[in-house]
Amino acid sequence: MQLISNEEFKSSQHRVVPKSIGPRISIACFLRPQRLPENSSRVYGPLKELISDENPPVYRETALKEFIEHYYAKGLNGNGISALEHFCVLFLDCTMIDWLVNDALYMEHDHSILKARQSNPKLTNFIRLN
Repeated sequence: MQLISNEEFKSSQHRVVPKSIGPRISIACFLRPQRLPENSSRVYGPLKELISDENPPVYRETALKEFIEHYYAKGLNGNGISALEHFCVLFLDCTMIDWLVNDALYMEHDHSILKARQSNPKLTNFIRLN
């Protein structure tokens, strides 16, 4: 749901801390790829209707098979890191740590330091520094 909604809806890692004000709404989504083998090569990505110049895609398109392979390779104890992080185009909302140094955006992602190639982090690619 998080991938196809371009982060309009957030996925949680099994445990949710409720807000102190207002109701909490949870939606459970389950995949059963073993029952739908014809869909294993189908490509999923953010809905085209939710993408614009002001709201670029957060995730790249991926086949269900690739997502499932990465999900299980990551392991069930992913230290709070979502399997979706692997498919991020914009590292802005997908990283655990980011900081600004001399107008350059640096981020820690999978224990590597990444630096933005241009000043606008929403429209940028990152280069691996180490």
